[in-house]
Amino acid sequence: MKRSKLTAIQFAERSAIEKVKLRKIERGDPGVSMGAYFNMLKARWNSISE
Repeated sequence: MKRSKLTAIQFAERSAIEKVKLRKIERGDPGVSMGAYFNMLKARWNSISE
């Protein structure tokens, strides 16, 4: 498995979410929308397949 070399800021930008929201996702905040999770997963998938 290839590891991503993205910083948290780069990952948030690719996910089209704010860094604050990324932190909330990492902490498991229940107030984060499913759309934010989807964007994060899509960005992660794209970074793996590159």
